[in-house]
Amino acid sequence: MKRKLSIILFIIILLVVALAGWIAVPLKDHQYKVSDTLSYWFYTPDTLKRIHSHLNLVDFEYSYDIDDQRTLLVMTWKKAGNLGALEKELQNFLLTAGQVTQYNCAWTYNDPNDASSHYERYCLNRRSDTLELEYYKIEK
Repeated sequence: MKRKLSIILFIIILLVVALAGWIAVPLKDHQYKVSDTLSYWFYTPDTLKRIHSHLNLVDFEYSYDIDDQRTLLVMTWKKAGNLGALEKELQNFLLTAGQVTQYNCAWTYNDPNDASSHYERYCLNRRSDTLELEYYKIEK
């Protein structure tokens, strides 16, 4: 009985360590698509989950710098068809996403008296047939 209990406990501990390693390994840099449901749920901020346009064409690129507590997520649409309509929709998203909006970027400050730390920035960039929405968050 004791032997079975210790084997079961060992297996549970091993599974917990494996799960923690599986989650922690890609914390620094990670690329995924919306079809990778676990990555989409885990790495995509809730505000960006409100965007539903052409998600099957989006490439997500996530990076996190643990020392500076910075998150960078870039959503890239390549060959998305009518980029003009998509760009207009994403510009409308920027208007609702931030407190301060200018230069195709929107900022949300958690402390209005301190603009140097603890804020989120959304920027929209267009390059020929590619549209990028960049999300940058710093938490100091």
